[in-house]
Amino acid sequence: MDRSERLAEVGRLSAWVAHEVNNPLDGIREGIRILMRDPDSGPELLPHMDDGLQRIERVVKMLLAYTHKPILNLGLVRPDDLVRESLRDVAHRVRAKPVALDADVPPSARPIRGDRIALRQVLVNLLQNAVDAVAEGGSVNVRVREEGGSIHLAVSDDARGFRPTCFRGSESRFSPPSPWGRALGWVSKYAGT
Repeated sequence: MDRSERLAEVGRLSAWVAHEVNNPLDGIREGIRILMRDPDSGPELLPHMDDGLQRIERVVKMLLAYTHKPILNLGLVRPDDLVRESLRDVAHRVRAKPVALDADVPPSARPIRGDRIALRQVLVNLLQNAVDAVAEGGSVNVRVREEGGSIHLAVSDDARGFRPTCFRGSESRFSPPSPWGRALGWVSKYAGT
C-alpha cells in the first residue's frame, strides 16, 4: 500500500471513528438537556447515558484492536430489547425530523447469541441512516422474524435508495459518512452468530 492509499485509509478510519463516537454522544447530550430541564428524570436517563459512554469506550477498544479480530462479549440478546434500546437511541433524530418509526418485533422471538453492544451499534447505524435518508413525514420500519431456526432483523424505509456510484471504493474496511448513507464498518461481520 503506497502513502496515498494509507492516507486515504486513515481518512476513512477517522470518519468512521467520528461517526461511531458522535452517535452515542448525541444521545448523552440530549440526556443532559433533558436533565437540565427536569432533574427528576435522572433515574430514567442516567443508565442510558452510561450505556452511551460504554459504547464510546467500545469504539476506542475496537480502534486499538484495529489490526486484530475484535474481542466480543458474546451472550444471549433478546431481539425485543435490542430494538427497543436502538429506537430509544435514535429518538432525538426523529424528534428533529418528523418520521414515523414502526417496530414489528414479536415478544416471543427467541434470544440470539451475539455481542449486545456491537449488534446495537449496527442497528442504530441502520436506523440513523434510514431516518437521514427519508423525507420529512417518511417512514422507517424495523421488523424481526424467526424463519427456519434463524432470527431475521430488517430495517426498511421509503427513501429513494442508493446511487450506484456510492459503492465505488466499498472494498475499504471503513467508508466516510455521505448523504446517501454510512458504512457499518467491520463490526457487522463479528457482532452476532
